[in-house]
Amino acid sequence: MENELIPAFKDTILNPIETNLGDTIMDIAELGLDSILQEGMLRDVPVFGTIFSLCKTGVNIKERHLIRKTAKFITSFNQSELSDEQIKAYRIELEEDPKKAEKELGRVIILLDRMMENQQAYLLGRFYSAYIRRAISWDKFIELSEVNMRMFQNDYAVLDSIARKPIKKNEEISDKRIYQIQRLQSLGLVMEKNNVIRWGDFTNEPSDDERFVITPLGGALFSLMERD
Repeated sequence: MENELIPAFKDTILNPIETNLGDTIMDIAELGLDSILQEGMLRDVPVFGTIFSLCKTGVNIKERHLIRKTAKFITSFNQSELSDEQIKAYRIELEEDPKKAEKELGRVIILLDRMMENQQAYLLGRFYSAYIRRAISWDKFIELSEVNMRMFQNDYAVLDSIARKPIKKNEEISDKRIYQIQRLQSLGLVMEKNNVIRWGDFTNEPSDDERFVITPLGGALFSLMERD
């Protein structure tokens, strides 16, 4: 399916979407799809029109879920700091190198299809816009995307909390939260360490009484959660 979606996905994210459709796309992930599908509004958006054309017997649960996740991705991507010049330059790159388009856009489509949560799709849009504006490398995009795929919905709030305020050694931690912290540790986003850590513009200087702090990878994810 991704081969059919790649050209439509490129046309959707790298070309302006009219305001009324943009508003519709922002609402899709939160509202029911039935009325929008019946009115055919989404068929004017290339990627959604292609999804519909690939459905032989109507839009089932899997396709509806993909539409919602894609809508979240597009909303996030459209809200990014990308300039028209950066988008145009990237579009030209893909048009001149079909293998690059298949590799990069195909990877995004596969990730969206595998994701369970809208939050994951929203962050994927931020990661991808960061890659296009050269804030992160392709390898870093892949690393962040794979970690994002394995996060639970509540993990983002825990990561945000630790990034803003590292956990003290004498701080009482509930069983539920320690489990979440350990999961973030297994993803390489949080660690028990008392050394100074710096990455980009983010600096963490844990004092002797700090127990859990975020890692450079956790800092990269946190900074992309915060920007745009």
